[in-house]
Amino acid sequence: MKGYYFFFFLSACLGILFINTKQVLFIGLNVLLLLYMYKKASIQPVLIMVGCFLFFCFYKTNSPYHLSTTYQSYQVKVKEVKETYCIVNYKDKFILLYTEEQEIFPNDLLSFEANLKKISKDSQLVGFEFQNYLKNKRVYYQFENINNFQILQRSKPLSLKITNFILSNLSNESQSFIALLLFNDRYIDPLAYDSLLQINALHLFVVSGFHFVFLFQLFNRIFSLFLKNKASYLSFCILFFYLYLLNFSISAFRSLFCLFFTFIDKKHRFTALDGLAFSGFILFLFEPLSIFNLSFIMSYSLAFILILSKKILKDKSKITQSFLLSFIAFMIMIPIQLSINYKINFISFFSNILLSPIVLILFIFSLLSICLSFIDGNLFSFIYRFFLDKINTFANQTQLLIFGKPSTFFILLYYIILFFVFLALEKRNIKAFLLQFSFTILILFINYHKNYFKFYDQITFLDVYQGDCAVIQVKWGQGVMLIDTGGIQNYDIASKKIIPYLEYYGIKQIDLVVISHDDYDHNGALPSLKKQFIVKKVIDNPNIKKISLGSLTLMNLNSFANLYSDSNNQSIVLYGNIAHLNFLFTGDIDQSVEKNIIQQYESLPVDVLKVAHHGSKTSTSDEFLQFIQPKIAIISVGKNFYGHPSLEVIERLKKHNVILYQTNIHGGITFSYRYHFYYLKTAK
Repeated sequence: MKGYYFFFFLSACLGILFINTKQVLFIGLNVLLLLYMYKKASIQPVLIMVGCFLFFCFYKTNSPYHLSTTYQSYQVKVKEVKETYCIVNYKDKFILLYTEEQEIFPNDLLSFEANLKKISKDSQLVGFEFQNYLKNKRVYYQFENINNFQILQRSKPLSLKITNFILSNLSNESQSFIALLLFNDRYIDPLAYDSLLQINALHLFVVSGFHFVFLFQLFNRIFSLFLKNKASYLSFCILFFYLYLLNFSISAFRSLFCLFFTFIDKKHRFTALDGLAFSGFILFLFEPLSIFNLSFIMSYSLAFILILSKKILKDKSKITQSFLLSFIAFMIMIPIQLSINYKINFISFFSNILLSPIVLILFIFSLLSICLSFIDGNLFSFIYRFFLDKINTFANQTQLLIFGKPSTFFILLYYIILFFVFLALEKRNIKAFLLQFSFTILILFINYHKNYFKFYDQITFLDVYQGDCAVIQVKWGQGVMLIDTGGIQNYDIASKKIIPYLEYYGIKQIDLVVISHDDYDHNGALPSLKKQFIVKKVIDNPNIKKISLGSLTLMNLNSFANLYSDSNNQSIVLYGNIAHLNFLFTGDIDQSVEKNIIQQYESLPVDVLKVAHHGSKTSTSDEFLQFIQPKIAIISVGKNFYGHPSLEVIERLKKHNVILYQTNIHGGITFSYRYHFYYLKTAK
């Protein structure tokens, strides 16, 4: 069975993916694996693979549970703590609890009054799906309307107490750096964490094989001085204790298990891939949903490729091996990075080569700092400060290239070509390598400029809560226009809503921002947007007649702005054809401006109406609706104290048979026209 265990592990992975996603594709992939194994070996491994697939289809299935939503008292135990929320255990069910104003630790016993609510689907059409993330942690409900909150029992985990004790004598500066490097604590120094993420060097600060191999060799040499044959076992005992302090993080567990497996397999009855498979099986027995964890995906993908790359690295110098390892890891991670962040920093390939030995030196300094902290808790802190300053400076100066979310076709094509790139490297065929690598660069180049191949217009009304923001993408990459930006006090709409949407589609700049009028819920996010994203032009002049971008032209119908002192009635009112539909954007005008427009134009056919003033009863009159006769109405609205949208407006829209969509109910709303069909998609 040597060498077959990894195939058993792959079948287990496909079983978990199938039962949780219900995609038949994973059954098909398993059938292909079975056919390959049958041709390569015999019926016995095939049967084991079928058994692994079926076992994990039914092992610890992730079924939604049902709880009472009645307001009542609760006692819960904290399971996992994040920056703004925690996951708690209530009657063996996991529930989301937001804790921004409370300092909470794992194992804390909490008491409060609240009611439960099912976690709703995300309001954004694209990007990170928090609901799916929680689902893969078996979380389906969240607490709301929390009162009488109390911490009944503070019981920090032993691992956290030991970690705090180890770091207790260090200065704050040394403590935050060492906590990040040795204990994967990203919350102590979020600025350093973000900078490392920016240059794609965060993996160097995640405890993995790189660190465990070094520690094992270090401890083994020290203990060999007086223990000889028992030195290795004591070294592994210390390393497993370190794993406990790391809360058995996936990458650390995988690394240490594979190292230990290689050590005990002295007769070489198993391959390195077998060891990787056994570590994966152990994780799945504890929690099959680990497969959806980002750490699992990155750690196991890299480990798998690096094991297969041993022939490429064979007989190479240390420097060449370091370069090739960085190259292989970087190329493998590109689709994964793009699927998560939509952008990548190509400079990071070279920075990682330079940083790897530096991080090893800092790792040694960190160990020395802890050992000597009883003498001086500030030892080496100037080195840590210097390093982080340089990292922050470098991160601020580097430019991330925005590719957008890669398609499944791109990912498959990329990895197929990359397979031949590595094959050419293994065979040391330079000519074939350069040819295949050129194809890889070509498809990356095409994906980077994919918006130039987008043959249709698309408009999206983003859910920016109590505010307006519409994103128009003009076909063939002719440009991107925003109509308003939204804005909420103490919440960055730009970074949380607008920019993630733009980056998802690979948009590098906004060609034009039109601000309908000077209200915070329409332009509040503009300063932040301009700081974080390229905005070429802003139009906020209410007297503008026409706005053009590429093949798109929008007319301003409010030529009466000078007649009013109220900023709402000075709104730019845009009308034009987008995606083969006539759109009317009415800003916050009231019925007096609507009457002006009716008197100005003989007819005004409208397919989609952006309802004025978030559905206020002072707008969207019967007369106006009769005049424009819209088929669809969009109300951009969130929680508010103004009574928006008014029931009167909703009744008027129903009376005129207008199909209504609201961002507070349906989330983001997208319109497009492709292949002679109209497409309307909502987030919820």
